[in-house]
Amino acid sequence: MLRILSEENRIGEAEAVEAQDRLCLWSVSQGLRQQRAGKGSDGYDGALHYGVSPTECDRLVSIRAGHRTNMPGLEIPGGDGACARLAPAALDLLGPVLLARADVSWDHSQEGLFDELRNYARFMSMPLGMALPEDRVSQTGRTFYWGKGEVSVKVYLKDMERVAKGRISPADADPNLVRIEIKFAPKSDKKSGMALLAKQGAGTLIGTSHWVREFVAHLGEVTGMTQKGASIGVQRVPQGPDPRTIEERSGHGLAQYAATHCAAVVSRIVHQEFGGDWLAAEVSPDAVRRGVLEMMAGYLDATNLHEAAVTRLGVDRVRSIEEEALRGSHALSRWMERQRDATEAAQERLLGAAHVAALKAAQGPEGSSSAGAGSSGGSSGMTSGAAAKAGEAVSV
Repeated sequence: MLRILSEENRIGEAEAVEAQDRLCLWSVSQGLRQQRAGKGSDGYDGALHYGVSPTECDRLVSIRAGHRTNMPGLEIPGGDGACARLAPAALDLLGPVLLARADVSWDHSQEGLFDELRNYARFMSMPLGMALPEDRVSQTGRTFYWGKGEVSVKVYLKDMERVAKGRISPADADPNLVRIEIKFAPKSDKKSGMALLAKQGAGTLIGTSHWVREFVAHLGEVTGMTQKGASIGVQRVPQGPDPRTIEERSGHGLAQYAATHCAAVVSRIVHQEFGGDWLAAEVSPDAVRRGVLEMMAGYLDATNLHEAAVTRLGVDRVRSIEEEALRGSHALSRWMERQRDATEAAQERLLGAAHVAALKAAQGPEGSSSAGAGSSGGSSGMTSGAAAKAGEAVSV
């Protein structure tokens, strides 16, 4: 399964309709046909389902819309390998997207595999700092769940589930067929980067989690797919591009804090003009609006952020190409100079701390000299020597 969001946190009817239209266009361009519209899930009001044909029951794609905060989303279930085919196309053709969920799964028939993986999960739970696997037994057979953080694994007897759902007869079932599903549900700050990784194939997501790498390496070993001792490389999650424009990010910040600013102004008016008596206070909306604007203007005047923005973005005056290039070079030089100054200041603080530590170490308990009955001059000489050694150690 792959679940992606068009552009999260873009709250606006026009943008939502545009994203919804784009998702529908992509679905039709992949040769899919509209099946039915119905109720959505996970906070979405509605969903439109696509499949191979309008008469097929199995959906291959669902477009969900009508969420209060999220943009429309695309869900691709894993039926019959359709997700493996459609997911890369969606990630390539839809532009900047956010990965809300991705599942990686394997089917393998081997006697005792279910119990082997369950025993591994139980044995490794404590070393990996994880809770014990959760066991479930139902009409669909045996299942265990195991996970930590943003990733979880589900292991179950696939054909037993298919028999229970009436998809195959008991005579056709393979009692040793095990399905291993790993679900990735990244947090907001990783959704864009995980979408970039998934473009290379959902299998690349395995390397982003330590315990998943260990689990899959063990799976490969016990099934004979890999040699004993094989390992999976670490995969770092890249910093993906923020699909929102600067105005959209600014609007999101305003939406978060505008109510707090208004409440702060109301509180100030009540305390300044009505002595803190909330029952006797009568505050006009225009007064609150003026107060918020004055608060913002005062903050800008105190910090000069507006002037800094004009200078930093290079629109304080008209420049030629050569002048703009020189501005960038000067900015780089100033940054490196500030870094050198900060490093030197930190080194001075370390040397100072080392000198103080050496002075304390050279003195015995209750302030007595560690030189014993020697003269104060001797003690001073030893202290200076210790400080010099400490200074050399820090410098090295």
